[in-house]
Parts: sequence; structure tokens; C-alpha cells
Amino acid sequence: MNTPTPDTKLLLTIAEAKNQLNCGRDQLYHLIKSGTIDSTRIGHRRKVFAESLNEYVANLPRGWGGSITNVQPSSDSEGGA
Repeated sequence: MNTPTPDTKLLLTIAEAKNQLNCGRDQLYHLIKSGTIDSTRIGHRRKVFAESLNEYVANLPRGWGGSITNVQPSSDSEGGA
């Protein structure tokens, strides 16, 4: 876990988070509702944990084969063959 510096934001607004991910508002809310990205409410505003965005991006598949909507946990040890 990285130690935040005074200039590092720990919580981002929805607009900041969607700009960081370069995705739309609906896609970001889908990621939040699915539990893929962590968020909280402060007053009436939803805030996204910056660390959660970093973890999400770090776990995205690399190359041409991946898609934001298709990211699933690996289930190599499970199976019904």
C-alpha cells in the first residue's frame, strides 16, 4: 500500500474517477454497484477510493483481448469438467 503524500487525493468525485478511467458515468456506476470499485458517501456525494481505481487498472487484462465489461476473477481451480 502506498503512503499518500499531501498532494495525493484519497477520495475522488465521480467526475474525477470517470476521467481517470476514461470511461462514462454509467460504466463507472456499474463498476461501483458490482463491487469492482469501492466507493463511499460523504454527505450527499458519492466518492471513489483512489486506491480502488489503481487496483482495478492494475488487474485489467493487457493486450487486445480484454474488455472492461468482461473482467472476471480467475476460476482455474474451479470447474465442472
